[in-house]
Amino acid sequence: MAVKPWVGAIKAPSNFDESRLELLATAPDSELVMEWVHGYRCRDAYANIAVNQASGEVIWPAAATAVVYDAASHKQV
Repeated sequence: MAVKPWVGAIKAPSNFDESRLELLATAPDSELVMEWVHGYRCRDAYANIAVNQASGEVIWPAAATAVVYDAASHKQV
């Protein structure tokens, strides 16, 4: 097991209110919505973009997202 010298140095603030722990453990009421994905990595990746012949949509990966672009409406799905 690795040595962790910082473990003994970590201390909670003296004015820490433990009643706030419940608030910190719950998920927020809001969520994120992705509006547009910018970019395409092509330097060391190849053959990873495709065109759906039936609908004309262009499909490619960007990070951990699959992007589907409709050129007729200029929107990503």
